[in-house]
Amino acid sequence: MARPAPAGAGAPVKKFIIQAGLSSLGRVFIVSLMVGIMTMLGLVFCIVPGVIVMCMNWVAVPVAVVEQPGSTQALSRSQDLTAGTRLPVFAVLLVIGLIVGGVGFFGSVVVAVVGEASGSPALRSVATIALTIFTIPFECLKAASAAVGYHELRMNREGVGLDDLVRVFE
Repeated sequence: MARPAPAGAGAPVKKFIIQAGLSSLGRVFIVSLMVGIMTMLGLVFCIVPGVIVMCMNWVAVPVAVVEQPGSTQALSRSQDLTAGTRLPVFAVLLVIGLIVGGVGFFGSVVVAVVGEASGSPALRSVATIALTIFTIPFECLKAASAAVGYHELRMNREGVGLDDLVRVFE
């Protein structure tokens, strides 16, 4: 159940949330880069190791934001949290990946058809920009799934509630 915001607290809370997010930007970038490199290395060796690495590190970015550890500690913490639940994590990643991939593929086909049919580079550019804007909510879904997954893993493993997790913004 959502907690009502105190009267007059809207603007300062938003400002503080943005500050908290920006203060995590460097940490999030480094953790994301490390997860991406590790996943790509796993995919180079074979698809299965890459998928395993992706499942192990699914919640590394939320860990980096909420718990504020170092980069390697965020990866290690993600691996600890996802241990024993990697098959359900894979299922979530598969469904989200199919949604995001399907939207991207369908959009790319539309852009190619529009660009080819019109013969206009300007129209093709507009269609590409429109596709990018259209896919933003689906990319947000992918990011939100990791945040929700982090919450669920913490709640089920450690009994940590939403109030405890919200304290990162206080």
